[in-house]
Amino acid sequence: MSAIVPMPSSNYSGRHILGPKDWKRIRVSLRLSVREIQITQYIFDDKKTECIAAELGISVHTVNTYLQRLYCKLDVRSRPQLLLRVLKNHLEYLAKTYKLEADTHERRDLVADVVSIDDARICDLHIE
Repeated sequence: MSAIVPMPSSNYSGRHILGPKDWKRIRVSLRLSVREIQITQYIFDDKKTECIAAELGISVHTVNTYLQRLYCKLDVRSRPQLLLRVLKNHLEYLAKTYKLEADTHERRDLVADVVSIDDARICDLHIE
């Protein structure tokens, strides 16, 4: 029999799949305002427009205005597309970062190999 996996606590929210530094980088890279990133985080939490308005102390109309601005800025038409656009941006950043790290490690290994070869040649020269 398989074990039942407990659901995450009600305090868990979708925005927590990304850390604060990730959200800041996303905000800067997508050129979003602080309020737009807040709205986006509530979308990640699957909050309804009325709930977002109440949490932020703004009107439903204002939340809808921010959503329309987000849709235009990110060239999307719906909340799911908004989520995917933000995640795509984050994954592209991670891919670039890991590629740079891999290239750096590869260069270090290559330099170490060349130095080893040069050291071996120097040793050969001294032996002869």
